[in-house]
Amino acid sequence: MAVDYTTQKELKEIENETQKCIDENYISDYTMAQCTIERTKKYNIEIERTIKAAKNILSKSQYEQLLKNQSKWEDFAKKHNKIHKINYPPYQPYLLAANDIYEITKDRAVYLNKFIEGLLSMKP
Repeated sequence: MAVDYTTQKELKEIENETQKCIDENYISDYTMAQCTIERTKKYNIEIERTIKAAKNILSKSQYEQLLKNQSKWEDFAKKHNKIHKINYPPYQPYLLAANDIYEITKDRAVYLNKFIEGLLSMKP
C-alpha cells in the first residue's frame, strides 16, 4: 500500500531551507523571523499531509483519536504563541515567537513522521 506521508528527507529539506534563509537574511530580527514563519507554514502543510495519510493506515476509531489529538496540539500551539505576546517586551516577541512556533511545529511534524513510519513497519 502506497502511503503519501512526509518523509524524514522532506523534513530535513525544510530544516535546511530554514537555516539557509536565516544565513542569507541575517539583517534583522524581522527578516530572520520571515524565514521561520514561511517554513512553519511548510511544516503545517506536511503535518496535514501526514495526518491524511494516517487515514489509510488506522482504523476509523484510531483515526478519529488522532484527529482529536491533533486538535489538542493545535490548541496548545495557539496558546503557546499568545504567551509570547504577553511575556516579552514589545521589541522582542517577533523573532522569539516565530522561532518558538517554528520549533514546536517542526517537532510535531517529526513526531507524526515517526508515528507513521512505526505503523508502516508493523504492517505485513
